[in-house]
Amino acid sequence: MEEFVAVGCRIVVPFGKTKILTAIIHGIHESPPKNYEAKYILDILEETPSINEHQLTFFEWLADYYLCTLGEVIQAALPSGLKINTSSYIQRSPYFEEEDHVLSIEEQLVMQQLAVDKPIELAKLGDLLGQTSLSKVLKALSDKEAILLIDHIKEKFIPKIKKFVRLSQYLVDSEMALETVINQLEKKPRQQEVLMAYLRSVPVLEDSKANQDGLELNELVSQGCSASSIKTLESHSILEIFDKEVPRFAT
Repeated sequence: MEEFVAVGCRIVVPFGKTKILTAIIHGIHESPPKNYEAKYILDILEETPSINEHQLTFFEWLADYYLCTLGEVIQAALPSGLKINTSSYIQRSPYFEEEDHVLSIEEQLVMQQLAVDKPIELAKLGDLLGQTSLSKVLKALSDKEAILLIDHIKEKFIPKIKKFVRLSQYLVDSEMALETVINQLEKKPRQQEVLMAYLRSVPVLEDSKANQDGLELNELVSQGCSASSIKTLESHSILEIFDKEVPRFAT
């Protein structure tokens, strides 16, 4: 393996006890690290480097300019098909004809798994084959154009969700029904006040579409309406409480 080690080549390295990652050889030296124990390369994925010297220099400039790590730049720059890690996914190539190739037992296991589950997370295959064998099997199947590697991009943005209230649609469609409900609530002044507070805040009688967006629950409570009364009106199908995504920053 040592004769194929070159700057810019993709290699497979262990990360922790259960993960593998694609890494790029950035430099070659014979000085072992002092503060930690270096781990062995599991496999070299190519004989010709994917990244040349000029590209590495450019990536280093980007990392310095945007105040990020070189690894983050390379991660963004490399196509998903050139990256192998246990959070990636793999699927069977639709153009692969298995009868035209001789597959090892491990390769057959992977292809059988892909026939059942596709796409499948590489971590699952790692549990099946072991991390060391996995990289070799993936390289062999990739050379035979039997598989496709897919980046699994996790959504890091978590939307801000708030509770909103709106009038049940049948009361928006019929002023008579709304008037009847208001009259029925005369003996329940707290619930009636909730309904009237909503109608003062949301002009559903002038614009029925305004009801669709509703009113933030906390805003209704801030007007002196009790949460229990709002909940009671919801249980009687007079109001609806629903979740709504809102901007994180005021515009």
